Amino acid sequence: MILATQIVVNNVVLSWNEGFSQVIYALSVLGGVMIFNETCSILRVYVEKIFETALSYHVDILVMKKAAVLHLRDFENHEVQDQIKRVQNESKFRIYDVFKQVMAVFSGFITLLSSVSILFFWHWWAAVMILVVPVLFFPLFLRLGQKEFLYLWQRAPKMREAWYISYIMTRDFSFKEIKLYQLGAYLIRKYQEIHNRFISQDKEVAAQRRTLSFLYQIINYAVVLTIIYFILKAAYFKQILIGNMVSYLQAISLTLSTVQSLTQGLLLLCQHNLFLEQLFSYLDMKTESKQQMDLPRRKLQHPISHIEFRQIRFRYPQTDHYALDGISFQLKTGETLAIVGPNGSGKSTLIKILTQMYTDFEGEYRINGISVKEYDPDEINRRIGSVFQDFVKYEMPLRQNIGFGDLQKMNDDISLLTAAEKAGLHPLLQSLPDKMETQLGKLFQGGYQLSGGQWQRVAISRAYVRDADIYILDEPSSFLDPQAEHEVFRKFKDLVRNRIGIFISHRLSSARYADKIIVLDRGRIVEMGSHDELMKQNQLYAEMFTKQASSYVNHNFTSVPDRRVQIGRGTDGLLGNQPGSC
Repeated sequence: MILATQIVVNNVVLSWNEGFSQVIYALSVLGGVMIFNETCSILRVYVEKIFETALSYHVDILVMKKAAVLHLRDFENHEVQDQIKRVQNESKFRIYDVFKQVMAVFSGFITLLSSVSILFFWHWWAAVMILVVPVLFFPLFLRLGQKEFLYLWQRAPKMREAWYISYIMTRDFSFKEIKLYQLGAYLIRKYQEIHNRFISQDKEVAAQRRTLSFLYQIINYAVVLTIIYFILKAAYFKQILIGNMVSYLQAISLTLSTVQSLTQGLLLLCQHNLFLEQLFSYLDMKTESKQQMDLPRRKLQHPISHIEFRQIRFRYPQTDHYALDGISFQLKTGETLAIVGPNGSGKSTLIKILTQMYTDFEGEYRINGISVKEYDPDEINRRIGSVFQDFVKYEMPLRQNIGFGDLQKMNDDISLLTAAEKAGLHPLLQSLPDKMETQLGKLFQGGYQLSGGQWQRVAISRAYVRDADIYILDEPSSFLDPQAEHEVFRKFKDLVRNRIGIFISHRLSSARYADKIIVLDRGRIVEMGSHDELMKQNQLYAEMFTKQASSYVNHNFTSVPDRRVQIGRGTDGLLGNQPGSC
């Protein structure tokens, strides 16, 4: 464009002597350059828009695929959570910015070389002088950019805290407590404190950039004005043509803007690359030890008929004590195991080992006589149906909420209805406006909110839809009333008649449904046996059961002394002679 403008100006002057054809020629050159330039711009916008969308989705998929192969211990690690937050906040968007900046820098260098060349062919010293100041100031701007990145890097934990405050302030599950306890003002103040600290850091960096930029501009424009002085002087003494003077002035202007954008682009590129380190560090995160990867992966040729724990020990990262310490037991098809114990005794941790949420344990976990580490983990997981204590309430239609237990049965209405029936969900299903297609939760339009007990039955249905060899329930009655609890355990007992059943319950009345009871305390098995055997031993289990029974009797039957005495008599305790009869 600069050279085309030079031709136009010089040819207009020549046309005064040589005719109007010079103007037509100059106009043709200028028009051709303008059309080419505009065509490139249109194509660039087209390509950038498509590439930006495709790249963003691609990075999203990479992040989710990585999350799918991480272990539970990774998600419970605050450093990993900080890394994921950085990736979600910055990296997946900045990866496109890197592409754009690389192309901008490449284009900028071509433009800079072209514009400086125009000055170089006039006087080489002019080209050198116009580049000296930017080159000298670039390291200073780079250091400032690194400082800004460091601030942003250190923000990740507080950014997660601010996100969480915003999350609980805008969700229905937390609204009632925030309203009742008048937490709104306090939480908003905490949110403001975090962001005020961020703003203070941003002001510090902005002030330093302002001072540095002001100094840079003063020195740079002093150099530029000196060069312009010599250009104007040369034109005044007719040492150069008017068109050349215009092109030199345009070259200076273009060089200034290009140097500024290049400097800024290189600084941004450095920052973007620092952020991209987080993305690649996350994607390269170690998920399995080399030793585990080298082990042969067996396929289960037969259903799981026997599981065994041999001296299993496990401790959480960055802790000294063992959450499980020397756990040993066996279970075979047709047996039901209840795991009980005080809070923090290791019950949920044991379930996480059973479901391979944690794999870095000591001791041996055997399935059908073979170490679980020799099997394909996905193969084992397909044979287990589990309801965790912190089960997920999927804000999706009921079909997905149940069908997630076995994706192959997502459209099999008979299997879904059978699972719902086994979990006692049939009455609710009949009352829903769109039956299986009813949207659950209030996050999306047309959602139908369930009670805690109804959500729990949905989670149990999700486990039951899977034709599993092992069924595991972690506190399956925490949201259920006694009658519903009795129904759930009765159907669970029928379900696992030819399978292995395991459940955790703080309500010791439920433990009577199990053939075998394990009592945990501080990560150790302190008792093992049936309900009657443990009551006869008169140790921790009998103490906990008696306290629960007496508490229930004293609070509910004080006005009926005869009934209280009858229920409290003997080892039948809380439930009388039949499970659930209370």
